[in-house]
Amino acid sequence: MNIIELYIAGNCAACSRAVNKIKTLDVSRTEARVRIISRDDDPGAFRDSGIFTVPALVVNGALFSYGDFELAALNRFLEQRDNGNNGRNGKKRTGDSAGD
Repeated sequence: MNIIELYIAGNCAACSRAVNKIKTLDVSRTEARVRIISRDDDPGAFRDSGIFTVPALVVNGALFSYGDFELAALNRFLEQRDNGNNGRNGKKRTGDSAGD
């Protein structure tokens, strides 16, 4: 099961686009659970995650992208993970930062 976290903030056009894209993801096909985390509703989650730029898309604990993302690229990535290829587009997050 893939865990997808989308970090957003209010009054952010790119965040609105990201939410609309993530809502079209076929989670049954990619075996994914999606969680949308709003800085306005849950500031503690942002503080704990080390995410400071929005939108931020995190997949299985690894930063996938900041800003706009391509849904096709996310689907390919998830399909690779589901097939056991372990490819990753992003950096593994450790501690309180999003990686180097």
